[in-house]
Amino acid sequence: MTDKFIEEKFKELLYDFGEINWQILTNEARNEYINNDKKFTEKQLKDCRDFVKGLLDELTDKDE
Repeated sequence: MTDKFIEEKFKELLYDFGEINWQILTNEARNEYINNDKKFTEKQLKDCRDFVKGLLDELTDKDE
């Protein structure tokens, strides 16, 4: 997975959360990352990768 792919999917996820109004995004974050297309840092992308990998491992019982 490329950084660009992960970044696009992460933005889609953030947008979807905002759309269903879970109040997890501040207006500032929405403006920076979605409306103004600010790029995520390498640390943010790494954290996202680690989170998704952990979630997938948990959902597929890879830890057993």
